[in-house]
Amino acid sequence: MSRLLSYFKAKSLAEQFCVLGLFLLPYDALPVMPTHYRPVSVYFFSIAFVLFFFLEKRMQIAFDNVSKWLIYFFAYSIPVGIATSLYYGNPLVNVADHFAGFLMGLFTYLSLAFFFNRYNSVESTIDQVTDILSYAYTLPIIVCVIEMLAIYTPFPVSIKHVLNSIFGGWQANRICGSSSETSWMALHLLTIMPVLYYRGFYKKERARKILFTCAVASFLACVSLKGFLILAIACVIFYLHQSAINKNLAGAVLKLLLLIVCLWGGFCLLLYAASQMESSYFTIRILNFSTSLSLRDILFLDGSVFIRCGFPLIAFQIFFDHPLFGTGAGSFAFMFRDYLLANFREALNYGEVLHYFKTGTSANTTIYAKIFSEFGIIGALLYLRFYCFALLNGCIPKNSAILFWAAILLALPFQQGSYAYLPMWVGVALFVSLLNYRVNENLRMGGGVNEFLRSCISRLWKHCHEIMAYSRIPQKEFCYV
Repeated sequence: MSRLLSYFKAKSLAEQFCVLGLFLLPYDALPVMPTHYRPVSVYFFSIAFVLFFFLEKRMQIAFDNVSKWLIYFFAYSIPVGIATSLYYGNPLVNVADHFAGFLMGLFTYLSLAFFFNRYNSVESTIDQVTDILSYAYTLPIIVCVIEMLAIYTPFPVSIKHVLNSIFGGWQANRICGSSSETSWMALHLLTIMPVLYYRGFYKKERARKILFTCAVASFLACVSLKGFLILAIACVIFYLHQSAINKNLAGAVLKLLLLIVCLWGGFCLLLYAASQMESSYFTIRILNFSTSLSLRDILFLDGSVFIRCGFPLIAFQIFFDHPLFGTGAGSFAFMFRDYLLANFREALNYGEVLHYFKTGTSANTTIYAKIFSEFGIIGALLYLRFYCFALLNGCIPKNSAILFWAAILLALPFQQGSYAYLPMWVGVALFVSLLNYRVNENLRMGGGVNEFLRSCISRLWKHCHEIMAYSRIPQKEFCYV
């Protein structure tokens, strides 16, 4: 308890609000705002930003070389996003919804960037932040375990109903934890698992090892398609990134092939288990997937699969038709209906898709696809220059747990369509601060991606010179410019 209280001692008011926001990060279903995603911590991060900006920074902020690209994107998105929205007839409510979500993420990122820069070194920053997040997710993980027992064992189901009423969950037969639905809780568990692994196995904390085991079990029990897709993409990014750091692309390819074989074997076991179990939502999904003969069959397995995979396809179709400036801020909810009728009319047979079609309130489930469709190639490059550069170069290559955390954050936008998702911004702010520490100290410990690319180019150039030297063609026939 003394260590827990130490995070609030000898800190400014703005820093205390940041700490409170981190402790409340998992709770995003409490009735604190009239939206589906309701993160209570955004209020604390916003207050912290105001205190930092007006009292401590005195309205004078010097952005680092990474954060400035996010500011460039924001500055670009305002005139271009509004002008293109007006041109294509996108309702202003969609524009307001986009900027409201983005500002929530921006205030969170900036307040935490100011806060993390107060620490003295890379090691102290990681230790403090991972410790706070481990404390913050202790109660939600315990709630997930209790719900898992209530759903899959003879535990009283009434406990699950009580927990839903307290934390805001609305799914009676699936794990919700501190979120409103299973898919949101699965993302929380996925982002905290590397942190708990770091605390448990690198810092040798026994309680965090137990929490990590409980988090993994709860994640698997969620049976979330969104969570499994992000985990698979994160594994691919992790192995490729690790190969770039170690300059061993062949090893990464072998690991990916082994991963594919393991996943296929696991799916076969899962398919056999589903065939032996009673019919349920989970078993029907598995059996239908096994009988799919094409990618289009998989796309139309059910409404959830189409929303996860079909909406990004529609977004890229919009981008290919409007590649330069896109169709405007928040315009996907308005534009996707025409493309749905033209190419995927069968999807209207699913209630979830039909609901989005009638209300025109659909949010794309992929930030990467949405940003291309709404802001075109220019806006997408500005945003990706910030987001991907921060995560690829800010992580610590010698620590596989932190490296995998960065891979998860890179994979999140593939199945996360909201700019307001706060765990994403918390991680990005941390990795940007780590990158800034190493830049200021003139250390070259970072992601290794730039060095890897430079070494590949230099090797290729060297081989070209060797080929030219041993060629039978006389040297004088070459013309150098």
